[in-house]
Amino acid sequence: MQKSHSYSEDIKILKITETVLSIFSTSLTILSFYGYKAQGNYNFIILGFVMLLITILMFWKRKKISSTIMIKLMNFTVPNTNIEIVDKTVNYEYITIDQLYYECKFKIKVNREPINEFNDKIKWTAGAITKIEPIIRGHIVNLTECPSNSQIILGAQDFTIKFEHNREITNEDEPIATGFKISDLYDPERKAKPILCVGVYDKTYNLTLRVTFEKTLNPTNIRFLKYSHFNDKSPYEIVCVPLEYDKDTDKRYVEYNIKKPIYGGKYTFDWVLDNLLT
Repeated sequence: MQKSHSYSEDIKILKITETVLSIFSTSLTILSFYGYKAQGNYNFIILGFVMLLITILMFWKRKKISSTIMIKLMNFTVPNTNIEIVDKTVNYEYITIDQLYYECKFKIKVNREPINEFNDKIKWTAGAITKIEPIIRGHIVNLTECPSNSQIILGAQDFTIKFEHNREITNEDEPIATGFKISDLYDPERKAKPILCVGVYDKTYNLTLRVTFEKTLNPTNIRFLKYSHFNDKSPYEIVCVPLEYDKDTDKRYVEYNIKKPIYGGKYTFDWVLDNLLT
């Protein structure tokens, strides 16, 4: 769910436009009173007011413009990676207050060398994960026994998804669908933090984060935070996301989509889980 439209912003832009047009009209009246009628000079005046209006709009939208420019510049410096991730959807679901479910679906596009497996990492704030299952039948998921340096530093767990029958995927193939799920996330002591964090370790297009809540839960203060680097402590943008209701599943959820996430960045949902609804 993207940021909701604000009608107060429409009112602001109308007021700004009205003010600029009023100044422009008054200026022309004054110039006309003094006999300033040269058409060529009027063109320069019009151009000046157009530039002024653009400047005002840029100042008003400076945060949005600066973040857009930053994203484009950072993605422009992305290395020529061998794989790309397409249409990645991550869902973190409360089955009950003490039992959770995690699912990640995506497609892999190969650019150069063939691959027959995909390496990834995951971290659960309530403790170690003991079992990861594949989404696609025939794929095999293996947790890495020996932790890597990144696993030690980040506290994450490395794992590998192997394709069916050790099949090699080449750059001539269409993006291959894969993914994983974790069904037995039990948290009786409620150690898990109310947060869903997804790092962008590969060049990615169209990333969606979703958190689903069992209907008796009462999440509040739900935010979506965007970080330009995975290790950043402060986000460059925070968006308040409204809670939605899915009548088909009788559950509530929040969802946010990023068309072009920053390579090396991270995206996070966090919330406050209040008392159970009665």
